[in-house]
Amino acid sequence: MNVFAFIAAMTGALAWPLVIVVALVLFRHSIKALFEKLSSLHLGNLGAEFDTESAAAASTGVPIAASAAHSGAADDELLALATRSPRLAIIEMATRVETAIRTLASKSIKHVENRAPGVLIRALEGAGIIDRSTAHSLQGLFVMRNLAVHGPEADVTTQRAVDFIYLANAILFVLSTKG
Repeated sequence: MNVFAFIAAMTGALAWPLVIVVALVLFRHSIKALFEKLSSLHLGNLGAEFDTESAAAASTGVPIAASAAHSGAADDELLALATRSPRLAIIEMATRVETAIRTLASKSIKHVENRAPGVLIRALEGAGIIDRSTAHSLQGLFVMRNLAVHGPEADVTTQRAVDFIYLANAILFVLSTKG
């Protein structure tokens, strides 16, 4: 195994754990609020019950109807695409995120048309429009997209595509609060 194969293997092995860490950091306050609303925990057959209405309102600060309306980005059609073509579903969701970045950037940054997403992310962070955590989440999302597009077919499973869709949808929600 040469150095490049080793680096590629390590990057592939670390990408999904990195997603979990980024998601936990990004949503730490929401997770804490959710655990505060835990009403019961079942260990047999693993289950938990929450006071869902107040948990949703407390964790996001957004009315429940507005939160539910925004979750349409991870719609059934895109999830169905993930079962047929996980790679294509990841590309479609990454395109939605890139469009949101460009839309947000066009409001305050000049000449966004020909800039790469990474450049726009850094510009948005530099302008104070997004914070460092959001910038890192976006960069990580595009790294995962690149791994999915350019990596081995077997590494892009339906479950990984679904995870990507939900993570990207969460980041889209964060971006929607910045505009």
